[in-house]
Amino acid sequence: LRVSDGEKVSNTVVLRIMAISLEYRIANNTGLEVTQGDTSLLSSKQLAVQTNAVKQEIDIRYDIIEAPKYGELQRWHSSGEWKQTNMFTQRMLEKERVRYLNTFREIQSSNVTDQFKCKVSIASMATE
Repeated sequence: LRVSDGEKVSNTVVLRIMAISLEYRIANNTGLEVTQGDTSLLSSKQLAVQTNAVKQEIDIRYDIIEAPKYGELQRWHSSGEWKQTNMFTQRMLEKERVRYLNTFREIQSSNVTDQFKCKVSIASMATE
């Protein structure tokens, strides 16, 4: 590598670059408690994937492949309203722009557990 200001040229130095394989892990998957008919924000405190790409911006996308049975996932749109969604990103979770809306309207005699499944895409990798 050499640098020039148009007049002078620096000495040549070697710039070593080492490529490493991208690794990830589920950092948070804690769940939420939601009152029937209510909403709750879903943030990176409840759901997060962590990579070994320290100090690098890596896009992490969640594509819902199995929707919740008793509610829906929504994200905050630039139009200023919550809309049902089938995908969201880690950045949206960090900015608290994703929520779960419980839509179950029947009489509930006991606590009900809901869940959803998603495919996580990290850069060009994908996993379920």
